[in-house]
Amino acid sequence: MNKFKNWFESNYGIILILLLASILRLYHIDYQSVWLDEICSIMEANPNIAWLDLEATILVSDPHPPLYFAMLKIMFQLFGYTTFVARILSAIIGILGVLSIYLLGKEIVNKRVGLIAALLLAINYFHIYYSQEVRMYGLLLLFTVLSYYRLVIFLKNTTYRNAVWYGLFAGLMIFTQFFGLFVLASQLVILLVVFLRWDKSDKLQFLYKSFVSGALMVLIFLPAINIFIATTKKKYAVFQPTTIDTIKQIFKDFVEKSDALLLMAIALILSYFFFLIKDKTYRDKKKSLIIKVLLFWIFITLLIPIIRSYLVTPMIVSRYFITILPAFIILVAMGIDSVKNKIFRASVVMIFVATTFYVSIFNNDYYNTISKTQFREISEYVVKENNEKDPVISNLSWYLIYLFDRNESNIPIVYGEFEDYVQNIMNNPEAIEPFWYFGAFGNPLKLSEKSNAFLKENFAIVHSLDKFDSWTRHYVPKVENPKEYNIPFDNIVLCNLNDENWFGGVSTNNTILLVDFSTKNMEKLKEATRLQAKNGKSFKIVKIEQSGSFIHIYIDRKPIAHKDSFKFPNSIGLIK
Repeated sequence: MNKFKNWFESNYGIILILLLASILRLYHIDYQSVWLDEICSIMEANPNIAWLDLEATILVSDPHPPLYFAMLKIMFQLFGYTTFVARILSAIIGILGVLSIYLLGKEIVNKRVGLIAALLLAINYFHIYYSQEVRMYGLLLLFTVLSYYRLVIFLKNTTYRNAVWYGLFAGLMIFTQFFGLFVLASQLVILLVVFLRWDKSDKLQFLYKSFVSGALMVLIFLPAINIFIATTKKKYAVFQPTTIDTIKQIFKDFVEKSDALLLMAIALILSYFFFLIKDKTYRDKKKSLIIKVLLFWIFITLLIPIIRSYLVTPMIVSRYFITILPAFIILVAMGIDSVKNKIFRASVVMIFVATTFYVSIFNNDYYNTISKTQFREISEYVVKENNEKDPVISNLSWYLIYLFDRNESNIPIVYGEFEDYVQNIMNNPEAIEPFWYFGAFGNPLKLSEKSNAFLKENFAIVHSLDKFDSWTRHYVPKVENPKEYNIPFDNIVLCNLNDENWFGGVSTNNTILLVDFSTKNMEKLKEATRLQAKNGKSFKIVKIEQSGSFIHIYIDRKPIAHKDSFKFPNSIGLIK
């Protein structure tokens, strides 16, 4: 008991921070739909696909190293093939990321820096976002921090054991995402600099142990070599040309695009270097190592992709540089730690934390603002309304398979660009049939004038829904006999009668529906042969009788099982 009490008293700070990190990462974790890249992860980790086919599946769509997808696949096999399970994995990885930066900050400076860095990462919007996303970026950050953590330990105590630990985490880093290779390059530069300044008598031993680390990294990375080669050949047209603004945007994204937070962070980093130079402690061997590690970490990891972006192809996207976020945060934590006055230091932490919460949680309303393509909401709407199982056409058909399969809809999904599909119908009139079009991810509802005019002339839009970055339309041919497609030509409402025999106009014992008598209602009913309830179910009209001030509609089966869809004041469709 005393051991636990002592452990808790010495670690309650990080325990509270991890509790905060857990709350911020688990709250509203499944609030938003999965978007395009998340669907890729889910499809590639499909537990129904054989393990031997994992690499082939990755090569087809999303060439990244297989570690994250393998972890996700195991989660699906253990807990179910759902987006919630997938995001829980990301949240756990994110929480471990907060713990890892504490360990690194504690190792390279002191416990207080570790705690401050952990707190700043725990509340960091950028890290929270990727701790709720079904992608590998949180795992990349985790292994980046752990590899640097073990690298620092290796440099302090150059043993084979520490060499193996460093090689293991560095290998896992590059086996998670290929941008980890740029981080590895920064670590190799650090190792080279240290090697050149190492005592001559021990240089060979240092080299041997470094070789052990490198050999382990290569062994871990080897299974991803085919995917890596495929990635080098792939062109990414979506990336913007690299400019100073795109580089600056990386750091702005780290602080939720807040100029105030970015200026505060830069001021704290500069204050650290100011106090360092003022106290002339930068010559201290330990502090010199810290500065080299953090600066090389940031600049080398940034420099190589920037050069490649200018010479080969643009590749600057903020999420890929989540690898330098920990170094940035540790520098900010060191700036705060350099403040000698305890009250002032605590005030700086409180101001930074309060500003972060205000910007992310309140001003930008992170937890209640839709920012991801609403695939889920559109697919659920189509499943609900598509009783006739009309085909769904989309240029994102591969991604829709998961969304529709999880609803067990049995709705056919067909690939097709909207314009091309309409042109094909125009050229083949016999191909005219009802269809849904599902557009999303920057694919607007846009057609040529000719195609638009053709659709207006020959089709009716029966269902439509627009959501964030997504939309759908249900097109049904305009025909003389609309009953062929179950299109109601009009509607009617039951009378509001409730007693032991009637429930909102629905008979509790017989196959009768009750409507208030009027000449208009009688005329409409005489034209109809079927009724369509709110839930989409269709019922054959057997006969119609006037009974005093009511009309009795006899249908082919008892409606009581569908009473909630028929009862007053629901609108019931009339089909010819």
